[in-house]
Amino acid sequence: MIINPYSFTGLDPDALAFLTAAGITDPTITTAVNNLTLGFKTNGIWGKMHAIYPFVGGTATTHKWNLKNPLDTDAAFRLTFFGGITHSSNGITGNALNGYALTHLNASTTILNNGAIGVYIRNNVSEQGYDFTNIVGGTEQSVISRWSDNKFYVNSGSATYPNVANLDSKGNFIMTYNSRVTGYKNGNSVITEMKASSGANNTFKIGGTGFGNYSSKNYAFAFISDDLNATEVLSTTNYIQTFETTLGRQI
Repeated sequence: MIINPYSFTGLDPDALAFLTAAGITDPTITTAVNNLTLGFKTNGIWGKMHAIYPFVGGTATTHKWNLKNPLDTDAAFRLTFFGGITHSSNGITGNALNGYALTHLNASTTILNNGAIGVYIRNNVSEQGYDFTNIVGGTEQSVISRWSDNKFYVNSGSATYPNVANLDSKGNFIMTYNSRVTGYKNGNSVITEMKASSGANNTFKIGGTGFGNYSSKNYAFAFISDDLNATEVLSTTNYIQTFETTLGRQI
């Protein structure tokens, strides 16, 4: 077992489990992960989370871990990377050709009609790329921060894609879905539409669909959770922003 020398004084046990699994000993990352975990727990967000991907440590080996359940198994929703994903201290970056991260989390068995997905993006790109999606046939849950038509799209279910004009893909993009689909940018609700939600029988992917529409964006954080209300979305956004600021990679 890898021993974390920064873990013995006041470190949350879940943060410690993640840092130990990833083999991370850097004190700045340790502080950031610990504070994020404590913040989520303080506001009751931790219990709603199924997968949290902080993308720390700078390598595929450290980026794959799910903070909520840091076991190296598909059932624990650790990431598997495909294609031309690159890794750095700023997170993971797609190549708009074939790169994506597979979460192994199937919406139809975990967050069928009630959930939330989110990503923190560090670069501004207009492209025909999906940021976070679970799609099969005509059913999906998707976040597209900035499509080639300069719009932010969200979708849960089928048919229409609620959207709003957006010229900057940098920031924190979150979709929540229940009987209403809501898209948030940096904690603010900018899309809302009454829409029946239905989870696709497929696994969530970051940076593309797995069969096309790959992204070239730089992702510094991602999560999958049960449905979050507006107050919880704002708290989640603020904790993620503080996390990124501690790491010096905020936008």
